[in-house]
Amino acid sequence: MSDQATRARIVARILARRRQGRPLNYKARVRGGDEAVVRAAVGCFGSWDAALRAAGFDSAAIRLRHPWSRRRLLEAIARRVRDGKPLNAAAVFREEGELYQTACLRFGSWDRALRAAGHDPARIRLKAPRGHPSRDEIVAAIRRRRRAGEPLGYSGMPHSLRRGADRRFGSWRAALEAAGVDPESAGCRPRPWTRKEVLALLRKRRDSGASLRRSDLLSWSSRFVDAAVRHFGSWLEALEAADVPCERANRWNRRRVVREIRRLRAAGRPLNSYAVQKHSRRLWHAAWFHLGSWDAALRAAGLDPALIRKKSPRRGA
Repeated sequence: MSDQATRARIVARILARRRQGRPLNYKARVRGGDEAVVRAAVGCFGSWDAALRAAGFDSAAIRLRHPWSRRRLLEAIARRVRDGKPLNAAAVFREEGELYQTACLRFGSWDRALRAAGHDPARIRLKAPRGHPSRDEIVAAIRRRRRAGEPLGYSGMPHSLRRGADRRFGSWRAALEAAGVDPESAGCRPRPWTRKEVLALLRKRRDSGASLRRSDLLSWSSRFVDAAVRHFGSWLEALEAADVPCERANRWNRRRVVREIRRLRAAGRPLNSYAVQKHSRRLWHAAWFHLGSWDAALRAAGLDPALIRKKSPRRGA
């Protein structure tokens, strides 16, 4: 991109921000996430003031203009009310020091700013919360945000509201439900399956004749299968807990390992560790799991591991 095109693009970005009513002073633009634009402007025009002048603005007037207008201050106070945040001076100074200090400068005091926003400072001081907001305050804040069409996802909530919900209700999902809001429509993750719900669904599928194969359930809901394994230790254990008939004969155990080794021996198959890993890998893993090593499994089957190794054909032979 040519230098002229870059300059035109920077000017267009500045004009767009002006139309949006956003402040154009240097500090506000850097804090507002436009640091890349500011750097490009300084690189092309030599300074941010020069870029403002190229866009047709008086840079001195931009610097003198404070980004906090009276209207914006009142909107910030209203936003705190919607978010369920306290309005007492100590809380506002601690959480939004710039808002507090600018309001005092513009209105003369924080009490006057509250009156301009339609609040009684005496009531605000009396209602200053100690610690977390109450259950009723949390529910009211959620409903206000819903009426205003604001998002209700956990990550976008004010810190005090999230902490209060976790403390008063146990979770943000429970707080939403108490306020009459569907948690999943608000962007919450689906609630995890409980042990009781896992058993109930397995029994329902058993009674209806639906498939209970793990692979079929995985394609339906991997979360359900994960919950079943988490609650019961394995899929088969979950089926047994739900009184679902299941065949356990295919599960490896010590007896089956020994029986399989003897069957391979009778069939004349090589039983050295390399050959078994190559042709019967599941048997080899089961032997290690149930007997501790392949040599121990051979001894349990009545075979001498040293002789098995001596008779092993060379690799590649």
